Amino acid sequence: MSNKNDDDDSIPKYLQDELDKLTCTIDRKDLRHIAYILYELG
Repeated sequence: MSNKNDDDDSIPKYLQDELDKLTCTIDRKDLRHIAYILYELG
């Protein structure tokens, strides 16, 4: 996933920032948050 702002299908900037923050310090709460976001998007 190296395409930052390639096209309309790329991840929105705010989501990219959130994921960047979360991937630095992932704990159980963050994982549940990510799972919820992915569920909502899917």
